Amino acid sequence: MTIGSTGFLGVLVPASQAAQATSPAQQRQLQIQGEANGGVPRSGPNCLANNLDAGIPAQIAPASAGALVLGELCGTPAATGGIVPGDVITAVGGQPVTTPASLTGIMTKLRPGGRISVTWVTLAGGHVTKDLTLIPAPPQ
Repeated sequence: MTIGSTGFLGVLVPASQAAQATSPAQQRQLQIQGEANGGVPRSGPNCLANNLDAGIPAQIAPASAGALVLGELCGTPAATGGIVPGDVITAVGGQPVTTPASLTGIMTKLRPGGRISVTWVTLAGGHVTKDLTLIPAPPQ
């Protein structure tokens, strides 16, 4: 049982069936299939005001496993840290991230104000690790 807010990174990742897939390419494909409108291609570094504006990245980072980033919310650690749509998060706090569901599981154990190491693969194939300070998760 969790009392209080969990730590929040501010990334939007695939949900439902796509959340269980290890391959970011498969996550993208399943997310497109799950969208009523066939998926909205989106690219660029612009952060999102809310999750309603999320789409499907036109390009994705060359990673074999991890959590595909569909978007990042403005004013969050992800946005200020430089994570963009199409990047793939591969580790948080030294724990491997193999699927979007595993990222969610890791994040539920973290608290706001905590500084955590986040590793991701960029669209260009670079590997980035940054320490980010988590904020409170918004109400569900």
